[in-house]
Amino acid sequence: MFCLGSVANEESIERRSLSFAVKQWNDARTQETTIRFKVVNSGSKAHDIEERVCDILQRKPVAIIVPSTSKYAANYVRRACEQFRIPCVDIDGSNDLSDFGVNVGIPREAAGRALAAFVTKLQWANFVLFYQRSSDLAELGPLLELTSSWPHPGIVLRQLPKNNDLRAFLKHIRNSVHATRMVIHTKDISDTYRFLQHARIMRMTDAKYSYAVTNMDLSLLEEYVLNSTDFTCNITGLRLINNDSFQRKVIDSDAPTIMLSLSSSANC
Repeated sequence: MFCLGSVANEESIERRSLSFAVKQWNDARTQETTIRFKVVNSGSKAHDIEERVCDILQRKPVAIIVPSTSKYAANYVRRACEQFRIPCVDIDGSNDLSDFGVNVGIPREAAGRALAAFVTKLQWANFVLFYQRSSDLAELGPLLELTSSWPHPGIVLRQLPKNNDLRAFLKHIRNSVHATRMVIHTKDISDTYRFLQHARIMRMTDAKYSYAVTNMDLSLLEEYVLNSTDFTCNITGLRLINNDSFQRKVIDSDAPTIMLSLSSSANC
């Protein structure tokens, strides 16, 4: 059994997603190989990334997953892996790789290219782009560049507030910005869930609203959306597919439509 180290909190979406992926890999290859992986976490309850990494190193991992939720933690993990000559695995498309780093994520601008094609195809004249951190906007460069083309869409940028209650924020968007088309760019699917949850409360999920979500884990919210009669809006997500066997998955019901369609070359 080979250990993959993770500094993510055991209850976090990032940690659960990693455990699910490892389980899927192990289960799919029971007949092919005896190689098995397991995810190991730091046994330390400390919040300091230094102590958590030190604890994981003592568990002799064959590689450490670079966290995607903190740039400081990600850089620290990369430096530690280089110092102790342990492979580190990036999953967010980062170019900040060490000699011992490998990137298994999609290119950082892939979502931006896909959304630019999506917005152009549907001829969105204007929309609001929600983001968490200013640095995240670099990943959506191709989408933002549409403002320099003709006919160009009007893009309103709004940074998501850090507090958990988004109702006042969304009320302003609804009453002052008068937006019905929105792009949600978040790293953590729980933030996307929180956004949609409060949008439902603010009656911003009826048929006149459309949402495009960049987080690749949008499918985790299918049950929540499809089981609610409050969602009659369109929610479009992105998904990696195999170009050799292109498939488009459309979940259709009497209420919302969730489309997951993104090729590995970021063509919509």
